[in-house]
Amino acid sequence: MPLTPFYQTERPNINSNWRAAKRMHADASKPQTTDTPFTTQRTTQTRPPAPPTASQGTQDDLRLPAVYLTIHDIFHPKDSERKPSAQAFPTPFSTETLAAAIAESCSLGAIKQYLAGFPRAQIERDINHARVRKDHPVLFYALERNDVEIVRLLLEYGCDAKAVGKRDVPALAFAVMRSKWTAVNPTEVVKTLLGCGAEPGVVPKDMWMECLEPPAAAKVVRGEERDGGVDEEPEAMWCEPRYRKILAETLNLSIRYFLHKASQLTRVKARGRQLAQAHEYVALLKVPYLVIGQTFACKFVVEHVTSHVGMGVQGPLVLTFAGMSGHGKTELAKQMETLLQLPIAVVDCAQMRSDFSLFGSRNGYLGNEIGSQLNNHLAAHDGQRSVVFLDEFDKTDHEVRNSLLLLLDSGDYHDRRTNQPVDASKVIWILATNLGDKAIGKFYTERLEAGTEIERLQAPHKLLQSKLMALFRDNFGAPMAGRMKNIAPFYPFDEGEQAVVAHKFLLELADQLRRPIDTSLLVKRFAAHVHLVILSDGKLCRYIAAESYIAALGARSLVSGVDEIRRDFYTTFIDSEVLVEDAMNEGPLARFSVGLVAVDGDKEMSEVSVRGEGFSEYYRGQKARKGKEHAEMGDGLDDLNGALVGMMRQGESDDEEDEVL
Repeated sequence: MPLTPFYQTERPNINSNWRAAKRMHADASKPQTTDTPFTTQRTTQTRPPAPPTASQGTQDDLRLPAVYLTIHDIFHPKDSERKPSAQAFPTPFSTETLAAAIAESCSLGAIKQYLAGFPRAQIERDINHARVRKDHPVLFYALERNDVEIVRLLLEYGCDAKAVGKRDVPALAFAVMRSKWTAVNPTEVVKTLLGCGAEPGVVPKDMWMECLEPPAAAKVVRGEERDGGVDEEPEAMWCEPRYRKILAETLNLSIRYFLHKASQLTRVKARGRQLAQAHEYVALLKVPYLVIGQTFACKFVVEHVTSHVGMGVQGPLVLTFAGMSGHGKTELAKQMETLLQLPIAVVDCAQMRSDFSLFGSRNGYLGNEIGSQLNNHLAAHDGQRSVVFLDEFDKTDHEVRNSLLLLLDSGDYHDRRTNQPVDASKVIWILATNLGDKAIGKFYTERLEAGTEIERLQAPHKLLQSKLMALFRDNFGAPMAGRMKNIAPFYPFDEGEQAVVAHKFLLELADQLRRPIDTSLLVKRFAAHVHLVILSDGKLCRYIAAESYIAALGARSLVSGVDEIRRDFYTTFIDSEVLVEDAMNEGPLARFSVGLVAVDGDKEMSEVSVRGEGFSEYYRGQKARKGKEHAEMGDGLDDLNGALVGMMRQGESDDEEDEVL
């Protein structure tokens, strides 16, 4: 049911009244009287606040000013319009309204609709210059919420990944440090910022250059720790000792790794960005910042896709991903799908033994109306750009490969269900194969293993690609090999990359445990509302990698090591007489730690241990802050603001045209 356009009703601005009330309470030594539309007249005696401790002062520096949706922010598109426009909204674009929507947990769809209601040029002009409460850029509210999709959206609208907030704290460092109080994993947000131009050097380099080592809370200069002063590196001059201590706590292994990797990559220059924007492949340039290892493969793929699109090449693009299983071939394809926002079809070729199994029965034959996964994908995206990932391509037989020749060459195809022509000339084909893994492993050992990231990029990869091409001709035949000439080799993980992959799986476990408890019959999520702390993550993940990594299996072998930790956690979690209840979601997080301990006091032998360590208090968002910060305003403000948020969420559940902020 459409909502009433509340913005037509004259109501006072909640934020203005809140600010007025705060000013009236500025002199804590005198009784103060407030007279607002949301409270009755009352007298409040407040005590002077106690001096903040050092840690409290730092938290206040990093805590964002509270902003709330007001009655004027509730908007509703005209009934005659399916999409909102600038005329559909009663007020001009406001970064404070946008920040309030983010802080009040509005959905991504509602925020998109709000932004779509204003000229893009206006948003891009204001989104960086207009600070929320003259304090922080609106991007910081998305970083605190730790929602990578909203962060990407704001960056697409022109938010500066290099933005700084209060006391010149950079956005990148804020995202990391704020996790001390929110108890969330900011790794994906950090990777997104790096991919959009954030400089890794704003975090002191000595804290991440040796990413497997724990970052020092005090800078070490010539063997001595220095507690005082600021960092001497120009980009990190903002980093006072108190901030450095927080970074030492919150810079996890994965973040340290991606900071180091970003520092080794070459930024795209102005002309490259210009063409990327014109051809709409800007997001693809972020790929090297998102994938563990495989720097050459990422660079190779980005160069081939961008040149193919930028030069307007007619016909499909065929890429060959070659290497051992479990080393990122599927991950890179999925990143391309996400960043380019293209539909993808992942086809397992291990069972493909005939033309029919790949494309379906031809028109006129029994079952032809069903088609196949690949046939239906091509028909559904006729003339459009999409991605097809053919996994285990080396297991196909001669008939299957022959049926692909014309399709890979020109993109000409006919839908097996209707016999209608299909234009597949814009498809990006990725053929994944394990063939050549021994040659790749040998090349890695001889030429790459001992080198730096830059030396690895400069290695003679074309020599290896020529050997792989010869293998493809011998095994697939010259016609198919000629279409597989764009070969991206995927190399084994080095020791550091193995540890980071193990850490990635540990973070996924921590994220799973961080979800709220839900004891309902449909969900049955009891092992939840947990803060899993990873102690000495570099040391722990190196241990997991040393015990579990098998080159032939890649990342899959590291899953087994993390699965053991999962079992140990569950055994520890259920060793309690306290029953799990949904009401526990309103309290602190149950704190567990995972780390290495000596076996029977022997320092030379270690094992992984999971322990319960009580509880972790954490920042629950503005909902929890309202009662504390606005107690002097009475219940009226909270009730009205809650009603506004409730109406906003009701609108999100209605039709698209009924979505509201």
